[in-house]
Amino acid sequence: MFWPRGWPFFIRGHERMAIAAIALSVGVLALVTVLAFWFRKNRPYLIVGWLWYLISLSPTLGLIPVGLQAHADRYTYLPHIGLYFALAWLAGDLVARFPATQKLWMLLAPAAIAAATWLAWVQTTSWQSTETLWRHTLAVTPNNDVGNYNLALLETRPSPDRRCHSPS
Repeated sequence: MFWPRGWPFFIRGHERMAIAAIALSVGVLALVTVLAFWFRKNRPYLIVGWLWYLISLSPTLGLIPVGLQAHADRYTYLPHIGLYFALAWLAGDLVARFPATQKLWMLLAPAAIAAATWLAWVQTTSWQSTETLWRHTLAVTPNNDVGNYNLALLETRPSPDRRCHSPS
């Protein structure tokens, strides 16, 4: 959400994760859930945004495996709507509570949007063609057997046009 860079197209599923990483993730999820619940009366948008995030994120987590991929990162823009909703309302509350920071927010908000837009644009350059997609996947996950296989298939194909074509 905050740094859309370095994501591979395909993440091999069902690999072991470090217990510390799992514990930290569960701890952060629990902490944010408790905080959103705690502030639900004064700032109901926090619990709404957080629950939107959790509920809409669950199908993308890969808890129920579908195919070889670990999780469907490409669908995380839907859960992020809830987080953006909560953050936008929180920013509005902070400006109302601290009016002296209004000029700072007027600078930070467009700068943050511009930075996120640029980072997302840079990330989308990996989708220029099928070849750039698999090369990017291998750049960020070098031991990706699916990426290696598909790039090898692509390089042995005699087709002069290697651009991505979406089925319509």
